Amino acid sequence: MAPRLNVTIGTAFGGTGIAQEAFLPVLADALRKHPPGTLTVFGQRAADGMPGMANMTAIEPSMLNAPRMLMALSRSAVFVWPGGEIFSRGGEPPSSTWGVLRDAAHIGSTMLLGRHVMLYGIEAGPIDAPVSRWITRRCLSHRRLFLTVPDQQSAKALLDCGVPADKVIVAADPAFALAGDTAAACELLRSHGVASGEPLAVILPRFAPAGGFISATMRRVLPWITTPGRIPAESLARSLAAIADHIASAHKMRVLLICLNSATAARDLEMCREVISHCTAGKMIVCPHKPQPAGTAKALLQSAQLAISMSHSGMLLASGAAVPFIQLGDKSALARCRRLLLDAGLPDLCVPVSQLAAATTVSALPTTPLAAMIDRVLGQRAELHEKLKAFSDSRTILSEVNNRILGVLLEASGA
Repeated sequence: MAPRLNVTIGTAFGGTGIAQEAFLPVLADALRKHPPGTLTVFGQRAADGMPGMANMTAIEPSMLNAPRMLMALSRSAVFVWPGGEIFSRGGEPPSSTWGVLRDAAHIGSTMLLGRHVMLYGIEAGPIDAPVSRWITRRCLSHRRLFLTVPDQQSAKALLDCGVPADKVIVAADPAFALAGDTAAACELLRSHGVASGEPLAVILPRFAPAGGFISATMRRVLPWITTPGRIPAESLARSLAAIADHIASAHKMRVLLICLNSATAARDLEMCREVISHCTAGKMIVCPHKPQPAGTAKALLQSAQLAISMSHSGMLLASGAAVPFIQLGDKSALARCRRLLLDAGLPDLCVPVSQLAAATTVSALPTTPLAAMIDRVLGQRAELHEKLKAFSDSRTILSEVNNRILGVLLEASGA
């Protein structure tokens, strides 16, 4: 009899993101090889990312739905937590004891029901506090728990806490196995007048990189409130417009602004439109009217010579597409990017978003470090592309480890 499987998505609070969307189709392919008797998904967005799955039910994570979630767990053989971060806050600041307790409670409550748990492609660390390290070791050493991590830094963080080495399996982020939707990407480029083979740069703006901006209303009412390391949304839009104009004018490239189909898609699309309103390069810069699925976004990036990302998800897709990229974000977000760059043997391609405050016009941009980095990346594009291609190919193969481990767990649970 097929095992009954319960799949949840995101963090302990049930959040979702494009990184999860990017590898949900990969997870679905693994499940089709070992069809579950019933499949319960925590979150409708997660269920939408796995179309065509038989016997699938979606439950929105909430206190109101807690009884349904517990019932689903009690009827399942395996609980899979795909993607995201545990015992981690992006690397800066180190994880809090409260955060570690919360994540441990989320995992431990499932194991108390006697279920097998797989943490599928989970990032972890740094974990500094002694009590946090003890909780991590106790939680992740359980015999019913299986886990894969996407990088050596996550593995080291867990091993340093005393998690047994045979429990920590280094794979790669499952998003690397995502196939690009070339047909959809070609149709989108054609509809916006971008000719095949035309030099292209893709910018993936976000309204709220790494934690959110103060709303326009709040800024008007309380203009003295600021957030360290971030800039207001309007200034960000002007800076991104200056970047797009610089790429279009100085490098004679078409610029495509896209937002990903994530939980913040509506606000990200609003940011794209505001960026377009400040651009002066006219038809050289275009923006689709709706968010793009992960597969389409990856194929668009495969057609580009340069990508500028403002999210971890965009960085993963750009890396998988082997397109040279620059990552914008705050200190916390850039710590995650530097993990990947270190593994890929690439130079530091990160720019703190706070530096954009000095470049809100195209005339001011050339004097900033970002402009110099854009010029340098484009000048070294061939070399960076080769390194990223080798890295992406190796990661794609390594990402299959996630599904092999999941397959072993499903077979063992159904035995």
